[in-house]
Amino acid sequence: MAKLTDVQIAAIEAGLRSLEIGEAKERIRPGDHGFDFNINIKGFLKKGEDYSKPPTTSTPWLAVIGLFVRRSGIQRELAMELIRDAMIEASNAKGDKKAEKLLLEETGVGSAIEAYKKDVIAKLPKTICQGPITSTVNVTIIEDETEG
Repeated sequence: MAKLTDVQIAAIEAGLRSLEIGEAKERIRPGDHGFDFNINIKGFLKKGEDYSKPPTTSTPWLAVIGLFVRRSGIQRELAMELIRDAMIEASNAKGDKKAEKLLLEETGVGSAIEAYKKDVIAKLPKTICQGPITSTVNVTIIEDETEG
């Protein structure tokens, strides 16, 4: 059996992605399913140049809130109540990016986030990313001996 090349492996992956794998898996009923088929995958792949970007880090926002509450001292209970109310309000307004941006600007939190990005995130090493692969792939069943 011949070994697949890197391009062939990427073509198979691109072809399978285009076949709506998730929806197909949902439609399969529980049980054993035999299959025997041959397919032809034909198309074109293009790989872009590798590139670097600022690192993606996950800011531990729950820890940030915890530290805020701890540092609130005697105002701890009030801080907890305000945070809970803010979480509820923010959850109800989820998706309103314009309102969120305005809120961050009005409160100064946006400036704090930008300073955090400048003072911490920008100093981390860049992340090297693989160039994107774009494809045009056609998958054709040549022979299907699958039962059922």
